[in-house]
Amino acid sequence: MTGQSDRLNICFCFTDESGEYYKNPLTAMSSIFENTRDPVRVHLICDETVDPEHRDIFTVLGGRYGQEIIFYHIPPVPQAVLGNTRSIFGKGTLFRLFIPELIHEERVLYLDCDVICTMDVRAVFDLPTGSVPMAGAPDTGLRGDRKLSLYLRSLGLDPKSYVNAGVLLMDLEKIRHGYAELKDRTLSFIAEKRGLRSPDQDALNKYFQSRNINICVLPENCNYLLGNGDNAYRTLPEYTGKILHYTGEKPWKTLYPAALVYWKYYARVFSCDDVFSAIEKLSMPEYAYLQSFVLQKPKVRRWLNRVYEISEY
Repeated sequence: MTGQSDRLNICFCFTDESGEYYKNPLTAMSSIFENTRDPVRVHLICDETVDPEHRDIFTVLGGRYGQEIIFYHIPPVPQAVLGNTRSIFGKGTLFRLFIPELIHEERVLYLDCDVICTMDVRAVFDLPTGSVPMAGAPDTGLRGDRKLSLYLRSLGLDPKSYVNAGVLLMDLEKIRHGYAELKDRTLSFIAEKRGLRSPDQDALNKYFQSRNINICVLPENCNYLLGNGDNAYRTLPEYTGKILHYTGEKPWKTLYPAALVYWKYYARVFSCDDVFSAIEKLSMPEYAYLQSFVLQKPKVRRWLNRVYEISEY
């Protein structure tokens, strides 16, 4: 079961001190709505840094697709925890630890804000996860990285069982009834350990591994890490049927092949003029200079405008 009204429950957690970050979960939401047939309920856990006007945009987008949007205010995060969280992550990454406490559903699919779903997320909910409380995909970025493997072993973690926490299918009923201390234990771990590479991700893996509980492994297409190898430079058809996770260069900062998928769904929310204006400000990898040249051509811009045409609601 997926919760009340048989909606698929999806959760995003974020802060927005820049006033621009809200666009990324919005874009991720549009990709879900475009590719998922079932009704969806989106749970947004954020804080006061998210402007009320921007919150309204989430509600409007949900209304266009007939989907439900629910906002949650995050309880205070202990200062000792915030002090051990590097600025590259920010406290928004910690909010996922509060999901079982805040969201009263049976199961929820947690997604980082830097993802794009080119698959029907119903397929993730339908995967067999057995009796485990959480499912995630292996962190394939560890393959062949001896330094990172040594880092994980220094924390008492098995790299082979380590999962990336950017996509997590959480059985909230099991967590609340069998692992009620999950939030407190993971927050304590973060507060006590300095120099954590991925604070809440490390903490979640540590919590389950220390109890000899394997997080159920999801297929790689459920968390396709674009920061690995040449994953970000494949042909566009290779990005279909996946949850794309922009773990390397962010598409709103650098333009490369996989970034075009992000801009396709960005254009479902904002105008094409906004898309072109944003793309023109992006930095370019040296070997992608031709893309910058091509985008200057009026005919190409008109073609993209048709390809990424925004539907009228």
